Amino acid sequence: MGRFLAHPDKDIILKKGGEEDEIFAKKQGQRSYIWQGVEKIMQFQTCARNGWVVVATIEKNELFQTIKKTRNLAILLSLVSVSVVSLEIWRLMVKNLVKPIRETVEYVKKVSAGDISETFAVTRQDELGELLEAMSQMIIKLRQVVSNVKNAAENVADGSQAISSGASEMSNGATEQAAAGEAASSSMEDMS
Repeated sequence: MGRFLAHPDKDIILKKGGEEDEIFAKKQGQRSYIWQGVEKIMQFQTCARNGWVVVATIEKNELFQTIKKTRNLAILLSLVSVSVVSLEIWRLMVKNLVKPIRETVEYVKKVSAGDISETFAVTRQDELGELLEAMSQMIIKLRQVVSNVKNAAENVADGSQAISSGASEMSNGATEQAAAGEAASSSMEDMS
């Protein structure tokens, strides 16, 4: 049947093989076998042009060692990729959530300290943006209340000034009238 043209064992070259019946019957395939105590995997294919059968073998450990290296490399690359993606997600969270919240806290601290002069620009379109917009509207209303209270205090001060001025004029008028009454009383006494 078939003869070995190439083989690691030089004594087998050009001799008939023992497994060729299965190989010639199937034409192509794969099988495992043990040769000199080593487990091997054989892949064979019949060449359509000349009917020769090409057989390639590899030690099972060698094949799986390559597979294990590839698997370990894939795991390592996956871990690195997941780490990079996680870091990018964290960076985006800090940029889009934590940083605006910190800015808001600083703004609220200024307002709670009495500084309502600053404005807070809202550019977000999410829930945090809604919260910031509501807070911005609250500050605008607070400014209006403070302005109204200031105007009312100025009006009260102006009114108080007018009342004080009127009271002073009344006091002066009363003093003048008392003096005139005394003078009239004194003149009446002189006449009597």
